[in-house]
Amino acid sequence: MDDWEKAGKITAEAREFGRKLVKENTLAIEIAEKIEKKIIDLGGKPAFPVDVSINHIAAHASPLINDQTKIKKGDLVKLDLGASVNGYMGDTACTVEVGTKKYEKMIQATEEALKEALKLAKPNTKVCEIGDAIQKKIEEYGYTSI
Repeated sequence: MDDWEKAGKITAEAREFGRKLVKENTLAIEIAEKIEKKIIDLGGKPAFPVDVSINHIAAHASPLINDQTKIKKGDLVKLDLGASVNGYMGDTACTVEVGTKKYEKMIQATEEALKEALKLAKPNTKVCEIGDAIQKKIEEYGYTSI
């Protein structure tokens, strides 16, 4: 369990580090590379390429090496990252709004849904129960989950 907990702690710290990197005029590839380096510096290995998904792309957009995509004011950026320690993996994501508050309600909805999921994330809980709790919370805010 120690390696799993370490992977989770590394992943959480790298996520918060990455959140601070999401700024106007920053290249998506620079964000991904810095987060991956942070994971390594903290004693883990990237479990998969860091995803920096922007606006209508919900997830799993890994910037390519020569990608010149820059973050702009008003962008909604989703970071998805993971750390591996001796085969045990932590996986996390967050959403950052750049320079506006247009999506503040949506971000709050996702954070509240995560809290509901974490309350249920324990042995013998069915995955569908967690999904139902997430969907219910998201819908309370007037959104649908994907």
